[in-house]
Amino acid sequence: MDRPEADAISFEQIRERAYELWERNHRPEGLEIQFWLLAERELRTERAGARRAKRRRAQRDGGDLIRDSVEEFGLRHRLGTKRGSPLP
Repeated sequence: MDRPEADAISFEQIRERAYELWERNHRPEGLEIQFWLLAERELRTERAGARRAKRRRAQRDGGDLIRDSVEEFGLRHRLGTKRGSPLP
């Protein structure tokens, strides 16, 4: 499982994103808090999406590993060979 500190968003990351958002919106005055909160929300959403994608890849890759193992077992069973011996 992912460690919470590994997913922590740093002050610097939020600051940089807030600044980018502020610049893209023509540098309006008096909206610092809104840009800060928006930056934090965007970064959290991106991290959550990356974690979901990572879990999906792990599930898919794990499924491939199981499928490959089952296929190898079936082939070995039909050929009468034992695990560790080379397949013909």
